Amino acid sequence: MKNCIRLLPIIFIMILICGSEVRECNGYMKPTHEILNETIVTKGYGYSLNYYLVTNLSISSGITQEFKKDGMSKRVVKWVGNGGMNEDEPNLVRNMHHFHDPLVEYWPNAGFKGVGISSAIWAQSLTQNRLTGTGSYSWHDAREYFHNALTASDENIRNENFADCFRGLGQQMHLVQDASVPSHTRDDFHRYYHYEHYVNDNNGLVLGIISNPSNIPVVDPAIFRIPDYQYTPSPTANLIDNNLYNGNNPEITIGMNAGLAEYANANFLSEDTIFLDYTFPSMSTSVVPVDNYIPDPRNPGNSVYRMYYYKTGDGDSDYPVAAINYFKNYHIRYVPWLDVDKIAYCYDGTLDRVCYEAYARRLLPRAVAYSSELLRYFFRGDIDAVNAKEVKDASSEVTGMTMKVKNATANEGMAGGGLVVSCRYKQADATEYTYTKSAEAAIS
Repeated sequence: MKNCIRLLPIIFIMILICGSEVRECNGYMKPTHEILNETIVTKGYGYSLNYYLVTNLSISSGITQEFKKDGMSKRVVKWVGNGGMNEDEPNLVRNMHHFHDPLVEYWPNAGFKGVGISSAIWAQSLTQNRLTGTGSYSWHDAREYFHNALTASDENIRNENFADCFRGLGQQMHLVQDASVPSHTRDDFHRYYHYEHYVNDNNGLVLGIISNPSNIPVVDPAIFRIPDYQYTPSPTANLIDNNLYNGNNPEITIGMNAGLAEYANANFLSEDTIFLDYTFPSMSTSVVPVDNYIPDPRNPGNSVYRMYYYKTGDGDSDYPVAAINYFKNYHIRYVPWLDVDKIAYCYDGTLDRVCYEAYARRLLPRAVAYSSELLRYFFRGDIDAVNAKEVKDASSEVTGMTMKVKNATANEGMAGGGLVVSCRYKQADATEYTYTKSAEAAIS
């Protein structure tokens, strides 16, 4: 009951902000997350999950292998894609924890309005199901499902755990992708038509951007340094926030070792934070008014004039960061002597489809790169086994096996770790068995 009471104030706040338009309360909308996840699994972008499954786990069908859970049989690529959608279900329950403001130093307060759980912490929470009753799909849960899938002796249990593992990874990728949405990093619960709507309505543009591997940047492996926060012991939190941006050094966010939330916060605007609440993007130091002619939304065959603020520095640059609203536009062009700043409600800027497309062309490639890197990091483990020998008793019956193992994972040791050997084999009658045993000696 305490958990329900804890959630009620959060839900109430979100309903007040979102009103009846509850669909507004997501990051990228569910179909977008499904597209991103399935494209990442299929294309790989420098990392092939299919190759890993086939060669390291002997899953012969790779990403098209089906695993069954709760009566539903889905391919690996679909489990990951569905995980991208499931992280938003049900609305106002899990997705209230999809915000992270990288400029809030104390991460327990970095979530939505200091009430929701920071997405970086939520991704590693051991109490997701206890808090929401919607299942456990944290980073640690996905690792546990993976371990169970590899070591369980019952085939049904193995299949269920593989399904949960891939679904959980899809949900983890969703959280990383949401860190590329400016409103989710600038504590802004957006309303009405906004950036995520534009992306959802233009799937062709999305696929055009992410289907070309040359558009996808490469994340610096150094991002997986030991995290600074006790709340997020896994370095995967650094994909969201690597504690490099302090609000005064936006240039550091363009490097591929900065957290995705840091890049989105410093270089883009959200609907209710246009040159408000945050120092950057800065109207005084990093944007200039530029004339532009854009397709007339009412008559695509014609063009209409509009002015934009183009971003010229302080991090990423050379794109329209905001449109100058029509009244301000008119003032600049025709009545520059009028002091419109003294007129109430004369806002400096707005966001339109031209801005959203420019945002998407920069944010979507990073969303793909960072969430793809999470997938690679999860399956990074590589162990070499050599000199495998059978152990036989006096009657030549095989009673066990010995081998030498080496951790071949790049730049990582296993001090204090251990080894679990699991093998499956068939008897003469075709009955399949799984044998699992922990190593007798610790690995160094």
